[in-house]
Amino acid sequence: MKRIFAVSAFLVSAALSQATVASGSEISLKKACIKDNPLVKGETDPTLLGIYSQVCDKSKAADRDAYLVLATQRFQQLGHDNKALQLITELESRQVKSHILTDTQFLIGTTLATKALKQIREDEVRYLSSETTYPPAKALVDLIDQAKPATVLAQEKELVEEVTVSKSVTRATTARPKPQTPPRAQTPPRAQTPPRAQTPPRTQAQPRNPSPFQGLFK
Repeated sequence: MKRIFAVSAFLVSAALSQATVASGSEISLKKACIKDNPLVKGETDPTLLGIYSQVCDKSKAADRDAYLVLATQRFQQLGHDNKALQLITELESRQVKSHILTDTQFLIGTTLATKALKQIREDEVRYLSSETTYPPAKALVDLIDQAKPATVLAQEKELVEEVTVSKSVTRATTARPKPQTPPRAQTPPRAQTPPRAQTPPRTQAQPRNPSPFQGLFK
């Protein structure tokens, strides 16, 4: 049974520091080194060449896998995903474990998924299939949501608290009773003017001292 070799963070940090120093100067790998590590053939990145110079250093043979872990990460950063995956497969076959390998695989996976999704939406102008592609994509989104870093969770908690406080203030403002305006004093009704007394009709005045001979002239 093969022994699982976990590359510690300290070992990786030390390897990275030495590789950075090595990449600061012009590096030329020996043919034997390139022959033993064909993935580095044709590469010109100083950081990557510095890593492989440490891989091929026989005095650092005990740390070889730690440098190869860094090489997978550098290949991914350079966009050489196929080489990174090949090297990861080689390391995993030797039971080498490291969070850098896991992160590198995840980043390569997201790159490939993003590229395919853009092709589906922009070039092929279609949606994910409800039977084949959407279910695993949805499951991945759910897993990512559960694996949020602590800083993101803290920010989301603060946002929820701010929204809650804002809603509470809004409710309190809305529920505050409006001051009631006192009813206006009613103006007492004006006293009705009594109707004027009707003047009795004048009686026709009788002629004074009627003539006794008045009827004779009819």
